[in-house]
Amino acid sequence: MPISSSAATLEKKKQFKLHCHAKSIDQNDRQSGKNLLKIASALPAKDKRCLFIRSHSTLNASAITKVQHNVPAFSDSVTVRTHSDGSLHVSRLQEEKETQPDRISLDRKGLVAVPVIDGEHKLRLLSLQHNLVSNLESLGKQSFPTLVFLDLYDNQLEKIHCLGKLENLRVLLLGKNRIKQIEGLKTLPKLEVLDLHGNQISQVDGLNSSTELKVLNLAGNQLKVVNNQDFQGLHSLQELNLRRNKLKKLLGFAEVPNLVKLFVSNNDIHW
Repeated sequence: MPISSSAATLEKKKQFKLHCHAKSIDQNDRQSGKNLLKIASALPAKDKRCLFIRSHSTLNASAITKVQHNVPAFSDSVTVRTHSDGSLHVSRLQEEKETQPDRISLDRKGLVAVPVIDGEHKLRLLSLQHNLVSNLESLGKQSFPTLVFLDLYDNQLEKIHCLGKLENLRVLLLGKNRIKQIEGLKTLPKLEVLDLHGNQISQVDGLNSSTELKVLNLAGNQLKVVNNQDFQGLHSLQELNLRRNKLKKLLGFAEVPNLVKLFVSNNDIHW
């Protein structure tokens, strides 16, 4: 049945009001949108892993950033070649050196030893994560006077050695190796962060000369006792991680007056 003219007029007025209302809402949304905070993407356009973001590490990342502020991502544009004498050498294009003159990543290269790094006199940060490095003899034959950050996470090291030429090193990351004893640190007077989580260490020793040490991570080892003299000399220590050991007794905390963070979960301690 045809709609009367009056009914048609009412219908048009109704549609007009709805249209105006929707337009008003749209304008209000746009106006309020101008006042909202702009949320940037959580990840950068080029997803390069930052130095202190490492898988399976229990080291507090904030501790690293306190030592090395605003560390940008590594670049992995490097070439590893075997010379005629069998030694491995690393080289980079001049353009790459100019872009990032102070840092090199050799992560996941299948390396069994530290290669010779040619022409990198400004090197400050070196990463060798997720390789098969079993000794540091080659590192001990090279000079890195400006190196402050060395990451050897997830390798096959059984001992700490050949660090004598790294007198300015401040951060040493040795998590997830096969280290059984804390040693070879007397030549690192400026060391502030030491990560030894996930090794096979059964005794706290060899740290007395590390007077500048602020962060020590010994989580996931085989410690049963911490004795009175184990932390002697560590007057600067602020954070200590002893999680996931076999500890039954904790002593020696009179030696660490500046300690503010202590982690001891997953042990056999009975308070």
